[in-house]
Amino acid sequence: MTTRREFLASGVPFFFKQWGEWATEYDRDRNDPDWRRCPPDNQHPSARYLNLAGGHGFHGERVVYVRKVGKTVAGRLLDGRTWDDMPSARTATLPRRETGPVAGGQPKGQPA
Repeated sequence: MTTRREFLASGVPFFFKQWGEWATEYDRDRNDPDWRRCPPDNQHPSARYLNLAGGHGFHGERVVYVRKVGKTVAGRLLDGRTWDDMPSARTATLPRRETGPVAGGQPKGQPA
């Protein structure tokens, strides 16, 4: 995931919430670099090939076979771990509100 690498290289905390409801069943680059064990398109009714470089279909630079499993089952793991880093909270410093006299001799916020 390019965004995560950029965050880590810059020292910015990275938080990954979830994958959504799809889980990877087969990653052509990791599981089958010579393309000999590709699952058939009709293996499961809620599964499909997804080209991560853009679009759907088997051919492309980065292809995985995904199946709709629900958010809980799909989980939050990214490269074998969860990413729960959050930026630290900062307290905003607000400019001080003037309370002294203004034109006309009355303090701000007081009726004339």
